[in-house]
Amino acid sequence: MEGSISKECPESDKEGDMMNDIDTTLLETQQDRIAEQAGNIIDGLEDMTEEEFDRQAKAILEQYDRNKQAILQARGGKEMEKIFTVEELSEYLKIKPKTIRRYLRDKTINGLKIGYDWRILERDVMDFLEKKRQKAIERQEESE
Repeated sequence: MEGSISKECPESDKEGDMMNDIDTTLLETQQDRIAEQAGNIIDGLEDMTEEEFDRQAKAILEQYDRNKQAILQARGGKEMEKIFTVEELSEYLKIKPKTIRRYLRDKTINGLKIGYDWRILERDVMDFLEKKRQKAIERQEESE
């Protein structure tokens, strides 16, 4: 029909996204198994020759790299962003957890509250640090 516009079905987009999420989850589970295999190699290190260790370690690293590439491809080439807990961010920034929670409540740092726990995206931490850096620069310029 002339002049008609074809629209994509939203259900097919959702279905594709869901399959992509499933593929990514399966690959991430496989990455966990690879890490476990690496741990088993380390545990059995005493019983292995150096050549055997090198062979197994190389095989695991190659499998890990292949999986990582598959995960990146499933995510459209994007690595999963780091997500901090309050305790992890506290250690990372060398600030008390109580201060981190105050910053989250005051929206000084953006975060997601899941139940009673907070999760903070790496980009929000970087935004917070950049704002702090800019304020420090402004204070320094004002004092000169």
